[in-house]
Amino acid sequence: MMDELTKEQLRELQRIAEEVSNEAKKVKSEYKKNPSEISGSVIHVNQNSPYLDETFKGKSWKKIIKGGIEEALSHIKKTKKSLGKKKKK
Repeated sequence: MMDELTKEQLRELQRIAEEVSNEAKKVKSEYKKNPSEISGSVIHVNQNSPYLDETFKGKSWKKIIKGGIEEALSHIKKTKKSLGKKKKK
């Protein structure tokens, strides 16, 4: 088995790396122009996890959405609607 790549293989690898890099730059640019509504980090912890009880005490639980992605998106949409109604008053 050969330990080194040929010149042709190196050129092809460089071309592919440049193509992937350019595509990543496009994605980043598009995201800056049109950010996703569901952007951010999502951490899934089982709702019965002792971690939650140890970490979130008292009113901290108000910032936690129990359930899956669908419930989280629904909660975000409801919150945005209620905030919009409050601003109009």
